[in-house]
Amino acid sequence: MPGIFDLGALPLANFALVKFSDHEFALLHQEHHIVHDGWGGSEFTAELMNWYHSFVSPEFKFQPSPVPQYADFVITQKNWMKSDLAAQQRNYWVEQLKDAPQSVSIFGKKNQSIWGLRADMSASTSRALSGQNVSKFVAKWALRLLALQRPFSI
Repeated sequence: MPGIFDLGALPLANFALVKFSDHEFALLHQEHHIVHDGWGGSEFTAELMNWYHSFVSPEFKFQPSPVPQYADFVITQKNWMKSDLAAQQRNYWVEQLKDAPQSVSIFGKKNQSIWGLRADMSASTSRALSGQNVSKFVAKWALRLLALQRPFSI
């Protein structure tokens, strides 16, 4: 199958059915990575396989789930942010990162704050994380989420 390089022209996905014998086939699927993210690709593949299974096995009944919309995610996230669990996690990270530096060097300029985050992890932050079974990556994301909770102006 030829590659998909022109995002302005259809198709953005190609399928080919390869027949090996009267009872053996393979479905090849190729698409540009912009068509699905990792989660969407997995959902697409699972639904495709379920439809196929229900087609070849009439006793297998497949009813696809309603497709969640981004607005559903926003509502769920807003409700979760009001929960006791969210407050506990927010309080935990506020305490863990209270001594973390509040600035980041960007574009060669020193001490330019971006939502109060720092690009590198300071020694005090690393010490706070030690023994907590928390990676620096997760801590940085927690900082970003915490920073998004604070009002800011542009």
